[in-house]
Amino acid sequence: MESSPIDSSSNASSVLSSPTSSPPHSDRDHQQITLTVTQLEQLKVEEKVSEIYRILSGAPTHTQTLM
Repeated sequence: MESSPIDSSSNASSVLSSPTSSPPHSDRDHQQITLTVTQLEQLKVEEKVSEIYRILSGAPTHTQTLM
């Protein structure tokens, strides 16, 4: 199954934004980043994993030792 390119949304473009060293209002600011379906799914999975880690790190110490 081949991945087809998809126009990125605000979430994906914020993750892959250009570094702060580029000058303001450069041509890179006006380019749209195109991600494949696989890349978009990977970003969703990474967000979920990050959310799980945040939840687990907020657990009490005693609970963390039981996990």
